[in-house]
Amino acid sequence: MDIDHFLKNNVPLFGGLPEREIASLVGESTVSTFEQNEAAIEFGEEGHFVGVLLEGRAEVSIYQDDGRKRKIESLSPGMIFGEMSLMSGERTVADVTAVTRCKALLVPHTILSSVLVSHPDMVKTISDLIETRLEAIRPRDRESLLKNALRKSSDPYGLSLKKPGPALKVLAVSYSGDELDYALHDTATGRRIAAGHFRDLRSDRCHLELEAGGLENRLPVLKRELSEVFALLIGTLTAKDTGVLRTPPEIDAVGHHLISGGDVFGESVLASNDAIGRFATLSDNLRELNAPGLAAIEAARSALPGAQHVAVFDSSFHATLPPYAYLYALPYELYKDKGVRRYGFHGLAHQYAALKAAQCLNRPYNELEIAVCHLDREASVCAVDHGRSADVSAGFSPSEGLVTGTSVGSLDPAVLFYLSEQAGFTCKEASILVREQGGLRGLAGLSASLSEIEAHAGGGHHRALLAYKLYCYAIRKKIGEAQAAMGGIDVLVFTGAHGRASAGIRSLACQGLGCMGIVLDEKRNAALLEADDVAVISRPDSPVKVLVVRPNPTLMIARETLRALKTDSASGILKKQDTLSVPIEVSAHHVHLSPEHVDALFGRGAELEAEHELSQPGQFACRQKVTLAGPKGSIERVRVLGPARDRTQVEIAMTEQFKLGVEPPVRESGDLDGTPGITIEGPAGSVAIDRGVICARRHIHLSPAEALSFGLHDKDVVRVRVSGDRELVFGDVLVRVSPKFKLAMHIDTDEANASHLKTGDIGYIEGIQSRE
Repeated sequence: MDIDHFLKNNVPLFGGLPEREIASLVGESTVSTFEQNEAAIEFGEEGHFVGVLLEGRAEVSIYQDDGRKRKIESLSPGMIFGEMSLMSGERTVADVTAVTRCKALLVPHTILSSVLVSHPDMVKTISDLIETRLEAIRPRDRESLLKNALRKSSDPYGLSLKKPGPALKVLAVSYSGDELDYALHDTATGRRIAAGHFRDLRSDRCHLELEAGGLENRLPVLKRELSEVFALLIGTLTAKDTGVLRTPPEIDAVGHHLISGGDVFGESVLASNDAIGRFATLSDNLRELNAPGLAAIEAARSALPGAQHVAVFDSSFHATLPPYAYLYALPYELYKDKGVRRYGFHGLAHQYAALKAAQCLNRPYNELEIAVCHLDREASVCAVDHGRSADVSAGFSPSEGLVTGTSVGSLDPAVLFYLSEQAGFTCKEASILVREQGGLRGLAGLSASLSEIEAHAGGGHHRALLAYKLYCYAIRKKIGEAQAAMGGIDVLVFTGAHGRASAGIRSLACQGLGCMGIVLDEKRNAALLEADDVAVISRPDSPVKVLVVRPNPTLMIARETLRALKTDSASGILKKQDTLSVPIEVSAHHVHLSPEHVDALFGRGAELEAEHELSQPGQFACRQKVTLAGPKGSIERVRVLGPARDRTQVEIAMTEQFKLGVEPPVRESGDLDGTPGITIEGPAGSVAIDRGVICARRHIHLSPAEALSFGLHDKDVVRVRVSGDRELVFGDVLVRVSPKFKLAMHIDTDEANASHLKTGDIGYIEGIQSRE
């Protein structure tokens, strides 16, 4: 078959495409054959191509909640399938199965997206197809299917690293100055194919422990300069006896672990010369923390000049902390001028543990409230609220928060003033005291080894027992703080070397938390096996599930490296366009009501009356208004928006929280679990909702056609620049795509006031911040 001719003459999507572009597209695509009853696309898979049926017949079907199969559409030659995930970026919600032996052209998303942005006629054709097929699935069914797709997937959060398309070999590196850990991952199989650990790099005892090809080895390291270390690392990967590569250029990408990007880097970035230069704008303490990682990037770029190098930040996960969680009660100028704030640390460990817990429990990650205890040489507790870091115990430095082997954790600053005035401590001596001589070592009078202190405590050593109890007590308090920050807790996770190794620490940290719904199964806790990557240690009847997760830092570095490369590729498609302007609309406080609450507030049989239409199709501002009554105060004449929804939702600005006496989280519309309630008063009565108050996350609405023309997916997170007398860039802007939407960016009144924006102003999409 002449596929180029077939596409040109039989597939409307490609009819207007020049022949040379069709030839190029076909050359970068794959032709696959599917036997009768074989799935071309299987429910729950990660979508990565759009298919064109060349020969045979196929059908699109879904399985409903009652288990019955429902055929959505029959496919014949020339028809397209798999287009939905091109728009949504989500897992597939339908099966595409061969009815007879079929042959299909599979076009990678990246290839088709780069073509679509230059051809508006193609965008209209495929967006019309998407809208038609969406109409065949009710929104409630689609939501249920998406949740089931996640549950069915063996790797819902991309932790196996197995990826479609060209296979990549990704080297993950974490260098602390004393040690260097690495792992090489192959995206063709999703497996780690080699790993190693350089130990004691600052001493004559320096050695390399490596595992490759199923063999383990230990080698002395005679030259400890970083350039020589990387030369040895690459040499072991390519050696005839221990190697897994033929040549160094087989390494496609290198991910480097860095501690903190501060306010400069909110996500992982390609380690270009420009990005490296921007590190100089970080505060002195962050530059000091990042120095080993930057040195590793420099050495690796010299050793592997053909690879793409990515800086992966621990702090990126904590970029979602709200200001009231990351600011200290110091003069605001110290934050603005000196960068004094809580940055959060150990983000990769916290995120991995939360993802593994959600995967183990087969529950959507973004619907859970998870407290993660990362207990290692450094330690912190993080509140992961619906997939976002809401609070973390480590602050300006990793030393804040929990006690560790050498660090005191949180400390009254008056102690340092007292020591300076009464004992003559210098600033440097005080720093050494709280970071190196304090903690368990100082209190127990032994070494900084937690296992040694635990053993001495078991033997009756008084100070060791005191240190051990203090350590577990501090963890217990931080778990309570995490619950308070989220307004609830579904899952508690222990991770890190100590969090995984010590049943005693887990037991003591959980004692007395039955009031929070945390009930440990002591037998399960004590019986944890070394081979277990993740294990549930709570009792079956425990309202809160307690898990232990084996840490895997190099896997997360590799995962974030792949995500950064994917985001950079998607941003490249955006840059092909002259302008990506989006109208801005300022959204004041408002209420969405359920039909039941419309009756309760305005009288039985009442209907919402439209006063004027809103920009989003089918949406309108109502004549009806209500009063919001909180524990502290009220807000009158709050507009109701129509039409009615399944659940009542109240959206307010941050500054209105104080007036009402409530503290809602920043959430996507519809994500109401764990949010506070409020009383809504109308002319015919009042209703008290137990949840539903949010501060809406800033977002952009797009139709499928608009999203495809921009090269964006549903749930992308982008940066939007606004000009004017207060030019700034909004980060963390969520993209929402639906046939019911029309292009507009929504911000609340606080954000509008801060940037001097009004409805009708224009923003410009600068790039994609993250893409799952």
